[in-house]
Amino acid sequence: GPIITASAISETDNTAFLYEDAKFTLDASFELRDTDGSETVGDWTIIEFGEGYGEWWSYEFAGPIYSFGPFEIDGLSIAEGINISTALLDQLKFVPEANWHGDI
Repeated sequence: GPIITASAISETDNTAFLYEDAKFTLDASFELRDTDGSETVGDWTIIEFGEGYGEWWSYEFAGPIYSFGPFEIDGLSIAEGINISTALLDQLKFVPEANWHGDI
């Protein structure tokens, strides 16, 4: 499968730190690990929303959403998530609740 690299970028500041309660995007990229060229990165990406979604954080996305979860992928169940265009990943913003702290 692919290797996914991501770093957070605050909507209000794009330096190394993020302000509290600020929306942020993930600067994500995909890199394939196969050596024979049989795999490709597809046009659509499923983003799984983990712990705290809807309680501690939500999201904004201006682009088209292909579908909402739940999803079943190779026997793995993803309860909360969206399927969006890989080309529009930079438009997905995560929104922490007021005064929230911790991991997303």
